[in-house]
Amino acid sequence: MNKKKVCLVYLITSFYRGGAETQVARLVRHFTKKYEVHVVSMVGKAGDELEHPELANMMVNVHYLGMELSKARIKDLLATYRLLKQLSPLIVHSHMVHANILARVLKPLVGYKLISTAHNVIECQGKLELLYRFTKGLSNVNTQVSYEGLKVYVESNLFSATDIVIYNGVEREFFSCTGIKKCREVGSVLRILCVAKFRKQKNLLGLLDACLQMKERGIKFSLDIAGNGELFQDISDKLVSTGLADSVNLLGLRSDVRELMQSADVVVLSSDYEGLPMVLIEAAAVGCLVVSTDVGGVKEIVINEETGFLIDQGDMPALAVALEKISQLTPARYIQMSDSAIEHARSNFDLVSIVKKWDELYSV
Repeated sequence: MNKKKVCLVYLITSFYRGGAETQVARLVRHFTKKYEVHVVSMVGKAGDELEHPELANMMVNVHYLGMELSKARIKDLLATYRLLKQLSPLIVHSHMVHANILARVLKPLVGYKLISTAHNVIECQGKLELLYRFTKGLSNVNTQVSYEGLKVYVESNLFSATDIVIYNGVEREFFSCTGIKKCREVGSVLRILCVAKFRKQKNLLGLLDACLQMKERGIKFSLDIAGNGELFQDISDKLVSTGLADSVNLLGLRSDVRELMQSADVVVLSSDYEGLPMVLIEAAAVGCLVVSTDVGGVKEIVINEETGFLIDQGDMPALAVALEKISQLTPARYIQMSDSAIEHARSNFDLVSIVKKWDELYSV
């Protein structure tokens, strides 16, 4: 008779496709052989999991609570409590601020080992921050995805000094792209890729300002933006009003991001704040150079002037200059930087190594 597997629950704020959600999907894929894995999503609806190609052809237990995060209701707390009591997990691994708080509050009532992971440097403010701070001790372990994030959280008393960092990771097939990158000719069209949600944090309107500056300086480029969100119309309108519509393509949500990166010369991120952006880890893993604002844990992924270029948050003129530098790299220098990016990513963000760290933490 087969021994019943231990139940492991991933409690997450949402299961839409995003950096934190993608990491959870990858962990689910790896741990289903060892554990009875369930994903519990506070918001969203059945079918959101289909946005994760990592879970294709897998029978995954996903539960949607149908909550509204802006309206904390007693019935939502009770529904989550009943579900967790039914699943009876030995381990709950929560992700993002709302799920972390919910998992902490219910831990004494249900009884499980709790690991709470923060995915950003700025996750909450005001009353939510007070609640986050008040409940931090209910987690067995709190983890951050970057050392910069851990530093900020400890200084803000959101984490304890004993809490730890475990990086996000990418599958080894990402690293199989070594040597695939083609040398672009100096002066040819610079192929820029941005993968981001269309929301204020990502500062995509600022990115378009940088593109306009490049266009005015006569730099030949194309920009593909993969993603969607509430600022879609604002971005579309700006493309028309600035005359950038012939150089910028809005691709919508895409499941072939790795292939898009293989075809791009540079991945750009113009965010005002971040945690440890998965998109930059993926870009480095396939050997695509990066230009990004130096926010959150970005400097832990991108080595300035070795694997890409970092600029100050909000400095869009500097972003335009950095992209121009990429366009002027010799083929030999591009390949050198590309190889350095792959090696740095392989050393720090290999998902197999990351999974081993989680497995050790689950087992302690």
